[in-house]
Amino acid sequence: MSLIALDARSIRKIETGLGRVAKNMIRSLAQIDVDHEYLLIQRSEMETPVVSDPRFRPVYVPYDIASLQNTIFFSDILKQNRPTVYHSLYSFFPLNIPDQVKTIVTIHDFNWIQRPSLAASAAWKGVVNYCYGSPMHAHATRIADHIVCITGQTRDDLLHLFPETRAPVTVIHHGVDAVGLSTGEVRPEIKQYQGKRFMLCVGNGRPYKNPEGTLDAFAKLKKDSSTQDIKLIMVGRGDRKSHMKFRARKAGIEGDLDFVGMVSDAELAFLMQQALLLSFPSFWEGFGLPVIEAFAFGCPVIATDMGALKEISGHAALMIKDPHDIDEISRAMHTIIHEPSTRERLRQAGLERAAAFSWDKAAQAYLDIYIQLLKDKTPG
Repeated sequence: MSLIALDARSIRKIETGLGRVAKNMIRSLAQIDVDHEYLLIQRSEMETPVVSDPRFRPVYVPYDIASLQNTIFFSDILKQNRPTVYHSLYSFFPLNIPDQVKTIVTIHDFNWIQRPSLAASAAWKGVVNYCYGSPMHAHATRIADHIVCITGQTRDDLLHLFPETRAPVTVIHHGVDAVGLSTGEVRPEIKQYQGKRFMLCVGNGRPYKNPEGTLDAFAKLKKDSSTQDIKLIMVGRGDRKSHMKFRARKAGIEGDLDFVGMVSDAELAFLMQQALLLSFPSFWEGFGLPVIEAFAFGCPVIATDMGALKEISGHAALMIKDPHDIDEISRAMHTIIHEPSTRERLRQAGLERAAAFSWDKAAQAYLDIYIQLLKDKTPG
């Protein structure tokens, strides 16, 4: 059997969008592929493998995939384990990959290069990300044997930034698994929102997610007496939690804003099932996984016509043209809350749209690429 190395270090103990992508893709591969063995590159902090399958052997690495240590030292792990194919589920490759290893990279977006000030929690971090990310993206696109972009938008950005790219480029959308997301315990502090009226904001809190747009639009909405019982719940790492609390205090809505931090898949599913809407007015997205997850649970979505969100949403979200326009976001919130027919239309359209995104379909597309790379590796 050929050995395929899958770099799954985006999977952390605390759930993230990138982690869910890696986890679901690996689990789907385990179900559909019976012909290959896999080397799962995981973080040292992970105590159990992603799948309990002897064909998927974990190797634990103490440094992050985007770190300088990875750039310099990770090739040693490839030399020791000798996979035929190495697949980085993030945009970076190490230096000095052995010549005999075929490579595939999944690129999510180019925010570190195109929007560094929006992609980092502080301006200086954006500068560091740009200075490090630019050559690393260039390195990955230059040496990859195959490049996967998660949307057509990311593919277009790739070809614009790196027109000299020669590797085949394939667009593979993420999937959504409503049943899998719903499996697990929900803590009492999350269950308390059952039956209550609230809207949801999901993301890492970095500027490109535009949580300020959601917060300010919510503050404007709260001036309507019919919305006094509605809360805004923010889910995510809370990169700028103190900043958002200060902003809420100035707007007089601090008591209506709840930060619940990182939640499990089951808790996210629970909140999406209960929420009046998901507010997702990003300045840019390479995909926007929470959007199709909300669709899968019948949660109406407000999204901006920016980046890949139009491609992903289709006609299933209430799209706004300008993420800077607080009045437009607030009007969209008001429409969903006060117009049952619009809310039901969005709910049904979202359920239909979510059905188009399958992890099995995504995993099969990746497997097809692996098989082609393995054929290319085999002497004629």
